[in-house]
Amino acid sequence: KKVSLELLSEARRLADLSGQKVGAVLLADEMLKGFEENLSYVGCDYAHVVLDEQLKRYHTLDFSNCVVRMVEKYKPAVVLFPATENGRDLAPRVSCALQTGLTADCTALDMDEKGNLVQIRPTYGGNIMASIITPNHRPQLASVRPNVLSIEQAGQKDKPMIFLESGMFTH
Repeated sequence: KKVSLELLSEARRLADLSGQKVGAVLLADEMLKGFEENLSYVGCDYAHVVLDEQLKRYHTLDFSNCVVRMVEKYKPAVVLFPATENGRDLAPRVSCALQTGLTADCTALDMDEKGNLVQIRPTYGGNIMASIITPNHRPQLASVRPNVLSIEQAGQKDKPMIFLESGMFTH
């Protein structure tokens, strides 16, 4: 989806600022057509893929359990969610399970010199833009509104490494 490419493109920009890698997670019943090419276009370094028939439709507990297990296993510094209907359900559940904060409905992101994600969002009815950091908790979680970030081609990047995950989804 477009919003996923927006987030991955922004993640590439942020990762280049902080010397990190960019990873994606696909939870689905089958591999998506063009998945690897789309990831390569935005400069994604790797993807963790969980394929199971039960993941054909979004179910809160199934998806949140998968994401939490991935975060606990791979320990990313930052996790971005789309602020879509499903993302707005998933992100706070993951945040609660990981006992870390979440900044919802961001409209911009940046990195400070200490490697903190600067999460920018409107507040007070959109009259003020707040810049939020979470220096004491990892991972840093944010949901980002669709259509506020651009999709940028990431120069010459290698094809992403694709890891098929097992044991992340339990029925």
